[in-house]
Amino acid sequence: MPIFGGTSPTYLWTENGVNVATGPYYIYAPHDGDTLIVTMTSNYPCLATSVAVSNMFIIHAYTSMANALSVSVSQSSIMSGSVDTFTAVASGAGATPAFQWFINGTAVPGATGTQYITDSLKNGQIVNCEETSSFLCSSPQSVFSGGISIIVIPTGITQAGLNATKLVLEPNPNKGAFTIRGVLRTYADDQVDIAVTNVLGQTVYKSNATAGSGVLDEHISLPNSLPSGTYLVSVASGYDYVVFHVLIEQ
Repeated sequence: MPIFGGTSPTYLWTENGVNVATGPYYIYAPHDGDTLIVTMTSNYPCLATSVAVSNMFIIHAYTSMANALSVSVSQSSIMSGSVDTFTAVASGAGATPAFQWFINGTAVPGATGTQYITDSLKNGQIVNCEETSSFLCSSPQSVFSGGISIIVIPTGITQAGLNATKLVLEPNPNKGAFTIRGVLRTYADDQVDIAVTNVLGQTVYKSNATAGSGVLDEHISLPNSLPSGTYLVSVASGYDYVVFHVLIEQ
């Protein structure tokens, strides 16, 4: 806005030291670091000087960045009441993005960090996260993650069998040491294969035992390096197959 510009002031725009335009407006495609100066020559009478030079404008032009969000979970299958941790990782979201976690489409009060830690999930609930970028040129400004559905195993359900085998695993939960005992259906000497797998289907332990006269009493000690979580313990012989869901709390 000119002051004492007179009835018909003239203008000269300088971009990065080069004269580029005249007139009261200069419209162009900016680049980061550009410098702009405008010089006005006034026809107002009785001025000490008819030329006025603006301060230098330094242009900051930011490149648009794709705003992306991914969410991971520590365990996709847990025992009821167990702790599960969800972690959000954002890219192109600026230095201080905002987060909001949701369960079945409803915002969780207070769940506004990069991690959501809970022990109250119910089977089949879907958890996802919304991230809002702090970067002016993020595209889009807000983004939702895909939903993660968690399998929650009710407390007290420890055995799923395909026959009438009478086996128990105790204690459960445990710290990686437990005993499998009971009677096989054959009531005969039999070799029993025992395997422990994690929720990704990876086998983390295997052993063999002998059930004398069909009676099994086998103590298992898993490696101390195994992380806490839910594991599947399968017990198989010629006529029997039983699977236990075991919660290990190291």
